[in-house]
Amino acid sequence: MAAAAIITTVSARGCLEFLPPLSTPAVFGSFVAAMIGSILPDIDQPTSMVGKTLPIISRLMRGAFGHRGFCHSLLFLALIYGITMTLFSSMKFYALVLCLGAGSHLLFDMFNRPGIPLLWPLKIQFRLAKIKTESQFGTKRSC
Repeated sequence: MAAAAIITTVSARGCLEFLPPLSTPAVFGSFVAAMIGSILPDIDQPTSMVGKTLPIISRLMRGAFGHRGFCHSLLFLALIYGITMTLFSSMKFYALVLCLGAGSHLLFDMFNRPGIPLLWPLKIQFRLAKIKTESQFGTKRSC
């Protein structure tokens, strides 16, 4: 995720007119956006970091879609991008990096046994491997 933020920030230089000047604050902003994005898909899991931060939204999302439902789809990424661009229209680049962070979460969840419904609402599960994790939801339980 951090690598995605750096690579995007450096490689997009000169390609995107909305890219902030390459500076320490811009790189730091990329890290923060990528880190926030990387936890967003677990908003449907009340025990996750983002679920604990936004408990009402988390419970609503869990009730409506279950874990690894809508929030683990391309439609969710598009919605996040749209909301971010609406609320922070002057921060186009960071909206992109936020979605890259969320996309990295989806990519890594595709390595777990259950896979993810990338094309939600279609119930097709996408997976790259069948690696078993410590719980049925693909999240580590604390003892």
